[in-house]
Amino acid sequence: FQSGSSYAHSAGQNPFGLPTPDSKVVFEDGSRANFNTTSGFVANGRVYANLTLGNNIALVSGSGGDLTLDTLTVEAGSSFTHTGTGASSLTIGGEITTEGTGNVSLAAGTGRIHFTGTETRLTGGGTGAITLNSSADVVHLYLERTLTMAGVGTALTGIEDFHMLDNGAVSGGACSYTANGSLIYSVNSLSSLVSSPLEWPAA
Repeated sequence: FQSGSSYAHSAGQNPFGLPTPDSKVVFEDGSRANFNTTSGFVANGRVYANLTLGNNIALVSGSGGDLTLDTLTVEAGSSFTHTGTGASSLTIGGEITTEGTGNVSLAAGTGRIHFTGTETRLTGGGTGAITLNSSADVVHLYLERTLTMAGVGTALTGIEDFHMLDNGAVSGGACSYTANGSLIYSVNSLSSLVSSPLEWPAA
């Protein structure tokens, strides 16, 4: 599937057709995979480019292999939970968008969570929680939603720019945030920083 094309999955087995790491299809950057059912979704060693979940599904995914996404969009009425095991990692190149009350909960194995894009934005008009249950690497972080870091010792590392926008907040008393660059915040979201330790170099 080339950039701009879409795949819609409403029934049946997974679209890859072969055991990992082989596949009959490739989702190239800029393509979209729309899942409207929980059946047929596999995460183990797979790349989905832009993944959209709709049709009020509650998708629960587990994987001992790496999962790679360009972006993740959870439409109103749907939710997504991913739990990696072993040495697996979770890589997301762009934004996470939630439009409804459904939650997004992400955990990797010892390979951690990696946000690799030039801009990582947590956004959307919904009220569902976005929770990271594993430590994550991120360079440019834009929060328009509340981000919860769960678990003792969970941390965000490698931050160069941390943009705390209106309606953005961080929570999770057992986590920390370590950065080397700019902290940019709106007036309405400044108070949210006090809920967790924030390590920042002196100006």
